[in-house]
Amino acid sequence: MNVGARRHVCAIVKAGKRLESTDMSCMGAHDNASGFFGRESDSFDDSAIQPFLHGKRILITGAGGFIGSALSRTISRLSVEQLLLLDVAESGLHELALDLNRDASVSYDLIVGDICDAALLADIFRNHRPQIVLHAAACKHVSLMEDNPFAAAKTNAWGTEQLTQAASTFGADQLVLISTDKAVAPTSIMGATKRIAELILLANSSTTQMKTVRLGNVLGSTGSVLPILQRQIARGGPITITDASCTRFFISINEAIQRLLSALLLDSRSAILVPDVDEPYRIVDLAQFLLENAEPAREGVEWRFTGLRPGEKIFERMTSDEETLVTASSPGLREVLFSPSPTPQQLNEAITEIDAAIHQRHLGRLLQAIISVVPNYVPSAHLQQHFLERITV
Repeated sequence: MNVGARRHVCAIVKAGKRLESTDMSCMGAHDNASGFFGRESDSFDDSAIQPFLHGKRILITGAGGFIGSALSRTISRLSVEQLLLLDVAESGLHELALDLNRDASVSYDLIVGDICDAALLADIFRNHRPQIVLHAAACKHVSLMEDNPFAAAKTNAWGTEQLTQAASTFGADQLVLISTDKAVAPTSIMGATKRIAELILLANSSTTQMKTVRLGNVLGSTGSVLPILQRQIARGGPITITDASCTRFFISINEAIQRLLSALLLDSRSAILVPDVDEPYRIVDLAQFLLENAEPAREGVEWRFTGLRPGEKIFERMTSDEETLVTASSPGLREVLFSPSPTPQQLNEAITEIDAAIHQRHLGRLLQAIISVVPNYVPSAHLQQHFLERITV
């Protein structure tokens, strides 16, 4: 399991130059893993994106989260007119505001609220008229959502529907959804509902450009594998890994921000975009690298292989068998040329059913509605058992 020395460089954009990341949550999370991935971040041509964003009003959902706050910090330096920062969690917004007050002069509004609140969204769009929407709000933790399927459906599917409708109604120029590789051939309720979010954007027929960017495992993000492994090693073990064969696609937060901003430059009414990433890495190899490079050195650390948790996969994929990738005109991205989709009527009926199932707390109805438009989704045994328990009570 030895891993050769490799080098990785973190870079984000600032007007006029390439800038090392000032987001300490990013650097602290993967500075001692930087030698593992054997690639350098592409330098980002902000000569294109900075004029594009100059003077624009931008809404970021999930702005207090890991990706949302990184987007907010980066964009705050790119001469935008106004940032509208929306999150259901006030603490994350408060921390973000402290950073923006220290490092940036951008005008911003902090909005505590839920993307499922149609009245709130109408108020935001009516009063502020955002031109660009970056949609980072999501329920993203796979095993946690297996125990909370209604929360996943409400935020990832119904919330995206509300946001898409608001952006279309009030004439936003673009909406970019941050999706996940777990939306491909999903085995989890999280992945299936994120796939529905993708389908919602694909089906939208308004003049608003609707783009999806699928990301893999973003290094250092809350609850992701890297900080978990680092904490386990710092405590002296044990190192817990689900399966020795388990692999994941990895991307740094700075690479993710570059790709998301690059998507704005693609002139397309509707698109699913995939970062041009390396082959997936074995998690056990990442853990071995972290252990060998730990300071202070750790000896005799126990390894435990725990088995997959509900909804998890051994291997993730960035595209399905039915999807075809082509090179996109935006740097660092490839475009899905074709992605199988239901008819708009089928999708609308499924979304209506999902909303009804959420209000009724009817798990069988929810799963049936999801499968009607994501037919390759097979609910986990855990979720199926949860359904059986609910109907026998």
